[in-house]
Amino acid sequence: MRRLAETWILNTPDPEHFSDIRPIPVIPPDPVDAGAKDAGEEALSRGEVGLFLVAGGQGTRLGFPGPKGCYPIGPITGKTLFQYHAEKIRGLQRRYGCELPWYIMVS
Repeated sequence: MRRLAETWILNTPDPEHFSDIRPIPVIPPDPVDAGAKDAGEEALSRGEVGLFLVAGGQGTRLGFPGPKGCYPIGPITGKTLFQYHAEKIRGLQRRYGCELPWYIMVS
């Protein structure tokens, strides 16, 4: 413990100097991407989209008895991965005025 304290607490290294850090350049969106986004939003508005989530595997390595998607991952909320997806889907349904069928495949 004494050696660890001497190395990491008593002999703290000089702070890094970050004065030369610059933001990365902005990459403008590709017009092809904008067209794909527009086509996707139109398909959502027409109710032509369905969702399929491949959520294979149990959470046994996590020490969890059910599917990993049921594992609580929200550090404060305790929400599950499935709940996060469900809330995003509900938001899309409201935004585009559509029903989004959601299929979940677990193994």
